[in-house]
Amino acid sequence: MFWREKNKAYYWEQGDARFKAKKYEKAIKAYLRALDFEDDYALYFNIGNCFYNNDELPRAIDNYEKALKLNPKYDKARSMLLGAYLTKSQRYCESSEFLKATNLLKKALEVASEDENKQKDIEKLLLVVNVAQDNHKFINEPDIRKEIREYVLRLESCRELSILRNMGRLTEDEFKREINYSIEFTYAAIKEHASSYSCSFRSAWERIKLANARRQEDEWVKRNGGNW
Repeated sequence: MFWREKNKAYYWEQGDARFKAKKYEKAIKAYLRALDFEDDYALYFNIGNCFYNNDELPRAIDNYEKALKLNPKYDKARSMLLGAYLTKSQRYCESSEFLKATNLLKKALEVASEDENKQKDIEKLLLVVNVAQDNHKFINEPDIRKEIREYVLRLESCRELSILRNMGRLTEDEFKREINYSIEFTYAAIKEHASSYSCSFRSAWERIKLANARRQEDEWVKRNGGNW
């Protein structure tokens, strides 16, 4: 019967075989047994890949960082670490955790310090995250919500709705429903304007208010024969 010493190489091969079979948890156990014999940057990298494929990004990041710490010139680990940073930062943005996203992107900048093109791409992403954070604050700011509601109520269409309600031709619930619809429509217009002009929601809102004020001035002038 063939006997083989269970050393670092043995467990490493076991880990590789399990990784190829997509048995990532078992692969991690084997790689960890290999690490018991000696620290190795490539083993940490392999463990990171297992966690990455299991969609456990924080643990993948931890192991890629360990690999780079042991071997700062290990480009495979650097590339995977950058990918994990960017994926995780995107998920933080999706859950409105913008500070965490920003911190990860700043780490990514450090990791990509020798690649000017990647640094430029990451800096662009940082700007996108900052705008997204400002937009999130804008949409959820109580004073802004109040301002948008008051703006909507001053619109001519909403004043007409108010008259219909006072005449009994609209119920209170119908009136509120129409006003809420107009408010949501205004939010949608802000988002669309921001997208069209590549600006923040706050800037888009100011543009919309200014355009509406000018339109009202023009209508007033027309109604009064061009005289103030």
